[in-house]
Amino acid sequence: MKKEDIKLDDWDRILFGEGPPAYLLEVVVRVVVVYLIIFVSIRLLGKRMIAEMGRADLVAKVSMAAAVGLAIQRPGRGILVSTAIVFVIVCVGRWLAKLAYRNRWFEKAYQGVDALVITDGVIDQKRLVKVEVTKERLFAALRAEGIRHLGQVQRFYMEADGKFSLVIEKDAQPGLSVIPEWDQDLVVLQKQTELMVCVQCGYSNSEINIACLNCGTKEYTKSITL
Repeated sequence: MKKEDIKLDDWDRILFGEGPPAYLLEVVVRVVVVYLIIFVSIRLLGKRMIAEMGRADLVAKVSMAAAVGLAIQRPGRGILVSTAIVFVIVCVGRWLAKLAYRNRWFEKAYQGVDALVITDGVIDQKRLVKVEVTKERLFAALRAEGIRHLGQVQRFYMEADGKFSLVIEKDAQPGLSVIPEWDQDLVVLQKQTELMVCVQCGYSNSEINIACLNCGTKEYTKSITL
């Protein structure tokens, strides 16, 4: 469209675009058809598409959205072309899913691997850096699980899809608080113990005048219990 063709009072162009007004009726038909195509495609890709979205599922969704977008918006684009693209995406997605099921190595490369970020109340700092997760985000995920301190955590995993899963310690020990310091109303209610833990990873050292044996931090704080 040329610059001189843009007019603020050109309501036909603003409302209907470059196509004729009758094209709005065709758009309704196109949207219905494309909706059914996407619905069937997601159904064929399997339950994982709606249960949890991994990297491959995200790519499939974005690809399908790009394929069908022009078929709805452009009167000169036919629906069959978009249908063929979506069909290829579904076939490739199903083939890759079967290959990942049969081949353990390919499954790790295709879907990613899980990571153990907390073991027995102690944060694995190196693993946390590797998966690019901040301590604040980690603590937020723990609070969402009802955890108040690291002593309640036996295992905390970051799954391949980016979600977290928790194994609770049945015999909880004192640990590093996950409650933010600015929430003083809750902080003052915490019961502190004499056990000192690293402020960075929650590791307890018998000697606090040396660097943490787990992460190297030299700052300690009192652990808490419920």
